[in-house]
Amino acid sequence: MDGNIALAGVYSTLTVSGHTSINGDRYEQTTSTESIKSTGTITGSRFSSGTINSDLNGGVASLKNVSMMAAGLTATAGSPTSLNIGRNQSRIFDNTPFGGKYVMNLSSFVMGGGTNGGSGGTLTLNGAASSAFVLNISGAFSLGGNAKILLTGGLTVSDVLFNITGSNSTFTIGGDALFNGTLLAYNSSGAQRTLQITGHNTQINGELLACKISLQSGAHVKKPKEKSKEKDDDDVVVASNSLLRARTSAK
Repeated sequence: MDGNIALAGVYSTLTVSGHTSINGDRYEQTTSTESIKSTGTITGSRFSSGTINSDLNGGVASLKNVSMMAAGLTATAGSPTSLNIGRNQSRIFDNTPFGGKYVMNLSSFVMGGGTNGGSGGTLTLNGAASSAFVLNISGAFSLGGNAKILLTGGLTVSDVLFNITGSNSTFTIGGDALFNGTLLAYNSSGAQRTLQITGHNTQINGELLACKISLQSGAHVKKPKEKSKEKDDDDVVVASNSLLRARTSAK
């Protein structure tokens, strides 16, 4: 993981193990703890103070409000109530006819099916820059098997929100999948889920926001380069009892 990390929960914990490395500074609550197991490594410096506590608490509250507001949006007429896109299947959604905003309220979101280099499902979201897609997902969220989420027409990862509201079922990104967008998992009324990211070739472009994120099987997290800059900037990951934020390109 190349970038900075912030632990926002009062008793949040950072654990690094199994060939996972974190190369950046850590901004933590004064009560946060760190542990290194097996072959895990941490470099950089640790910063903690009362001012940092206040900043982290404010960030968590803001993200909770975003999730609740998104969940309250009315679904776009004719939008699906679940998405299951398998091997060699594809779906395309265009927000242009709907005034630049397309909302789906889904019971599950599952993509995959490709194995041994074969093609998985493809979801293409099309819209002009600064338009929006909001996908509220109350059950399973699974992206694997070489599945791909593509953005076209000027959309950026900041224009697409996957709002995970449920407290159970599958919550994974792996299998050499490609994810583009912003994923927010703040469940205000139940157990928080852990997002599992696996696979050396899994790629994530955008933001991940969840209670816990588990990197396995040598997964590596790196922020994507901005078009106007030659080098990657430091970034922030917020791990807490209630929320973890990682603006990443995981590869």
